[in-house]
Amino acid sequence: MGSINDRIALVIKDTGLSRNAFSKRIDYSATGIFNVIEGRRSEPNFKLLKSISEEFNIDGNWLLHGEGSMYRNQGMSLETERLLKENSELKDKLIDCQETVLKVMNNM
Repeated sequence: MGSINDRIALVIKDTGLSRNAFSKRIDYSATGIFNVIEGRRSEPNFKLLKSISEEFNIDGNWLLHGEGSMYRNQGMSLETERLLKENSELKDKLIDCQETVLKVMNNM
């Protein structure tokens, strides 16, 4: 997809935030964001790219080169991924407990 500037504009659009709100979230000047998006600045700096990637869970490879998925883990945050894994493990433990209770009850 287009240039890195286009991808940054897409991230802003996808978040639903204004440029000002977006810039505050990543601690970057709104004017700087505007200049990057409008192409008045040739390349965004590392701080900007790192901040966008970390704050909005954006895949760095996608942001730099336009390859792969926009979001890391197909849009799942690392916290969501951790919670899903934990939920799955708890479900397995619950099933084991239910099976044990049924065995005990059948042996009474």
